[in-house]
Amino acid sequence: MYKKIGIIVDNLGASQKSFEIINAANSFTETNTDCCIIFQNEYIPSCIKPNICCLNSSEIWGYNGCIVSNCLETTRLSLKASSNGPRIFYIWDIFWLRRGQEIYDHNIDILIEPSLLLCCRSNSHANMIENYCNRRPLVTHFDINLLLDYGYKYGSYNKTIPEWISKIPGI
Repeated sequence: MYKKIGIIVDNLGASQKSFEIINAANSFTETNTDCCIIFQNEYIPSCIKPNICCLNSSEIWGYNGCIVSNCLETTRLSLKASSNGPRIFYIWDIFWLRRGQEIYDHNIDILIEPSLLLCCRSNSHANMIENYCNRRPLVTHFDINLLLDYGYKYGSYNKTIPEWISKIPGI
């Protein structure tokens, strides 16, 4: 089955997050025939050369495939997209947890969205997110193959996280 994955970012400027995402996308396209596209809100010259298609996030309206976002703003955008593919919120950083009650009401609607799959980088992040919204995210590094398989297997149908996740190598 031919699968597509779109990654929404604020920008691809010089940062560790941008480097990891571009590097993962480049590696993915070298070893797969599946499609990977990066959508960005703001064009800034990238820290390394992406060997994939990079589009403005306004083009996401016509995208049909798995969508991975990595911050609350891009997640909100992915939930508004007309795509019927799975949506994954890869929680890269959790600085927004410390902003207080006024931001909690704004964030919780996204985090409890039942069709949205949650992933994060560490068990300590997973514990804080679970405490924040009562949902346990999948803990994994930013591996596009894993995110794509996880999204297409459990996206839009996810009610509980299955047992097989703990048996994945590298987690």
